[in-house]
Amino acid sequence: MSRKRGAIIVIGDEILNGSTLDTNSHWLCGQIAGRGALVTMVTVVHDNPEAIKDAMLYCMRTNPDIIFTLGGLGPTVDDKTIESVALFLKLPLEFNQTAKKYIQERYRLLEAQGVVDRDVSVLANAAREKMARLPAGATPLFNPVGAAPAVVIDADELSIVCLPGVPAEVCAIVKEQATEVLRRRLGNGYLRTLQL
Repeated sequence: MSRKRGAIIVIGDEILNGSTLDTNSHWLCGQIAGRGALVTMVTVVHDNPEAIKDAMLYCMRTNPDIIFTLGGLGPTVDDKTIESVALFLKLPLEFNQTAKKYIQERYRLLEAQGVVDRDVSVLANAAREKMARLPAGATPLFNPVGAAPAVVIDADELSIVCLPGVPAEVCAIVKEQATEVLRRRLGNGYLRTLQL
């Protein structure tokens, strides 16, 4: 039996200009390898649809069972990951009711906690609806820390898991929400570390 394979695409100008340190891919490599799978590549690209699409094509050369994207899921115009993955897969973007429910639920909680101000403006609603537009057939994963849901797209023998860029969100989603896709694509193993 051949070893399962995973690839990681880190997306963000803030990584490439040195203002943010990428700890996500390091942590995620441990999660993949801990399941006995091989990480075939980690690449970092700009917040640019063509760059993201090209990175997806490059990843495909390594025959991955799963591709993770990290970053670019938020409400701002420079968050391009979802539309880029849809472009790569040639899938239309559709409004996803489950994603909308998750986003509304998180914003209600974040407002109640005083993390964000209540904002019902047209611009705020449009930004939140942007996060609920997913590739056709995609499954949103609840984000228990931030607002943008993660997204899983299954395409034949490949799963693409789009994760946000905030480390606490990545960790929570992978450990709490993405276990089924990881088990299905990479197996039942898990990472064990010694505490010194």
